[in-house]
Amino acid sequence: MAPYFFVFGWLAFFSVMENYKQFNKLKPFFYTATVIILVLFAGFRKAGVGADDLNYIEKFLEIPSFSSWLTGEFIYSFSETRMEPGYLLIGSMIREFSTSYVYLFLSIASISIGLASLNYYRYSKYVFLALTLFFVHTFLYRDINQIRSAIAAAIGLFLI
Repeated sequence: MAPYFFVFGWLAFFSVMENYKQFNKLKPFFYTATVIILVLFAGFRKAGVGADDLNYIEKFLEIPSFSSWLTGEFIYSFSETRMEPGYLLIGSMIREFSTSYVYLFLSIASISIGLASLNYYRYSKYVFLALTLFFVHTFLYRDINQIRSAIAAAIGLFLI
């Protein structure tokens, strides 16, 4: 539980600090550091922290490598895989280099949190408050449990 409280405390602290004009020069640096912390928090979690982690790991180990796509050994069929083609493509690229699920979680977290935080930074006056709300409302559910829907939501937010 301590890491969750640390991240929440970090976000709450900077949510208060962004009200001070002296903080404006440092805001981009700390915002980037905060996004990196969130990506690492989601990416380096232990298998089983999220409700669907073990299913994602099992499916990840079944994904053929990217070279199988290129040579035609693997042909995508939703009825067989029950996964989106983009997600399988990301997984297959990772499988080309490693079978560790940590790289999958890091890649997915980088995409979903990166896109979402980019939009929060562009459109919100109070970016750390936006990240705090993101952390308590959607991050713990979507980016830890439903990683495919986290990417879809981040892409949807980016398209606005």
